[in-house]
Amino acid sequence: MLMTWLPLAALVLGAGARIDGLAGIESAPLQGPWALFGNPAALGVLGSSWSALGDFGSLDLRRYAVVQSNSTSRGPVGLLWEEGEERDRWEIAFVLPDQANLAYGFDINYYGDPIESFSFDLNLAATYDSGLALGLTWNDVAERSADPSHLRTGLSYLNSSGGVLLLEADGFDGWNPDILRFAVGVEESGFEYRVGVVKRPGGRDWSLGVGTASNQRFLLDYAWSNGRFGVQHRFALGVRRN
Repeated sequence: MLMTWLPLAALVLGAGARIDGLAGIESAPLQGPWALFGNPAALGVLGSSWSALGDFGSLDLRRYAVVQSNSTSRGPVGLLWEEGEERDRWEIAFVLPDQANLAYGFDINYYGDPIESFSFDLNLAATYDSGLALGLTWNDVAERSADPSHLRTGLSYLNSSGGVLLLEADGFDGWNPDILRFAVGVEESGFEYRVGVVKRPGGRDWSLGVGTASNQRFLLDYAWSNGRFGVQHRFALGVRRN
């Protein structure tokens, strides 16, 4: 295990541009190392692989991630580090495999200076033979265990050609979500083309993205988004191995 992880440190370059191009959806099973950013349990429905990712963009926020997702009795594990924008966050995620199409897990977050605090999230991912998958993330359970406004639930559909449809509801007040996200990804000739929209109180955010398909060894992603924070650009580089 250690010898597998050591060479990854040199490969992490700055991860998550695919998510940005897909409307920022996190709780739906994204079936890859990107799942670490919102629903780490989704890593548990994959086969054996490891990945190293990094992203950077027009904002002063950089993310670095390493994922080792071998399906064993221990389950997959991932490590994420965010820096910039006057914050520093470490996240380590664990998946507890249960059945072939069901995984649950949790992640522990440490917020460094000046916050210096811990929190943890609970995650669930379930897949079905028809290509449907359901994901659920409850953020910051320790302090907001009874607050549904920190609940995200997502649905994804992956067709046989690699195309994906994603839907996510975020922040519930009763049965009414505060934010809805919808995204589409289409694979063609080794690339995935993405478009997403976020419906939130007061307006809509739009996103576009393009990157290598998820079955490629080397990953290169770009995302453009236009919303309440203005136009943003994000780039990601990574490497993975089955």
